[in-house]
Amino acid sequence: MRIIHILSSNKFSGAERVAIQIIQYLGRQGVDAWYISVRGKIEERLKKEKISYYLAEKMNLDNIKKIVKKLKPDIIHAHDYRASIICAFSTNIPVLSHLHNNSPWIKKYGLYSWIYAASSVRYKKILLVSNAILKEYVFSKQITNKCRVIGNPVRIGEIVKKGKENVVEEEYDIIFVGRLTPSKNPILLLEVMYEIKKYDPGIRLCIVGTGELLEKSKETCRKLGLEKNVVWKGFVENPFPYMVRAKIFLLPSSWEGFGLAAVEALALGKPVVCRNVGGLNNIVNERCGFLCEGKEELVEACRKLLGDRELYKRMAEMALSRAEEMDNDRSYMEGLWEIYQEICMEH
Repeated sequence: MRIIHILSSNKFSGAERVAIQIIQYLGRQGVDAWYISVRGKIEERLKKEKISYYLAEKMNLDNIKKIVKKLKPDIIHAHDYRASIICAFSTNIPVLSHLHNNSPWIKKYGLYSWIYAASSVRYKKILLVSNAILKEYVFSKQITNKCRVIGNPVRIGEIVKKGKENVVEEEYDIIFVGRLTPSKNPILLLEVMYEIKKYDPGIRLCIVGTGELLEKSKETCRKLGLEKNVVWKGFVENPFPYMVRAKIFLLPSSWEGFGLAAVEALALGKPVVCRNVGGLNNIVNERCGFLCEGKEELVEACRKLLGDRELYKRMAEMALSRAEEMDNDRSYMEGLWEIYQEICMEH
C-alpha cells in the first residue's frame, strides 16, 4: 500500500507534525508513505525525520496530477482545506480530507465554503480534530455522514521527556507557544499582559514562536511599554523546557481546531488559560484551567492563578491528571489504520 500525505503549507507546525507522526507509524506497518508539499523550511524537518518526500514549486492541479502519476498512490491523505480541494478535482484516487482547524470562513456562506462543500462529494472520509469544525461549518449537513472526529495524536511521555532535555535558567509567570498568526491572536496576548502589569509591574511573559505577526506584535509590545516584561525566543525546536520554567500557559486564540499546545502544557503540569473557542473546551476544564470569553476574563484568570498559591497548586496537579486522560497515540494510529483499510476495501 502507498499513501501520500499532502499539505499546502511549507512550514512546520501542528498539522505538519501530525502528518509526520502518521507517516512514521505507517512506515512501521510496512506502508510506503510520502509527504507532499511545496518547497520551504519543512524540508529541513523532513530530512531530520528521514521522511520520504516530494516538494513542488506550487500547490495546484497540474502539480498534483504529476505527483499522483509518478507515485501512483492507493490513498491520498490531504491535511488541509486547500490541499483537499485540489486533490478532489485533480484525481480519481480515493481522497481522505483531514481538517486540522476551523478557519473563520467555514462559518459563512461564501466562495470557500461553497467550494469545499462541492469537493466533499469526492472524499471517502472527512477527519476532524474536534466537533467544533462540524458545528461551525455552514454546510455541515452535506458532510456529516462522511465525518469522523479523531482528535490529535498525543504522546504524554514524549512531551515530559523533551521537557527535561535542556535546562532553562530563567523563570516566567506566563508563556505562549505557537505561531504568531491571526488565529493565535498574539496582539490580545500582549493586551492581556498590559492589564496584568497594572497589578504586577514585574510580570514576565515568554513568547516562543514566530510568524507573520511577529513585527506587529513587537511594535505593540513597545507601544504598551512591555519591553522589560516580554522575552521573545523565536522559533525553538524544543519549546518544552521553556514551558517547564513557566507557571501558566496562556492561549488567547481567535479560533482553534484542536489546541495541541494546551495539551502539551497540561502534560508539563501547567494550568491553561485560554479563549473558549474551537476544540479547547474538550481539553481544558475548571479543574485544570480557565475557559474565557474575552480579555477581561483572561486577565482575571491569570491574576487568580498567580495570586492564589493553593488554587495554582491544585490546578497544576489536575493538569497532569487531565493530560494523562488524553494520552491516545496508540489508539489514534490504530483507528486511522482501520480507516485506511476500509477505504482500500471499498475501492
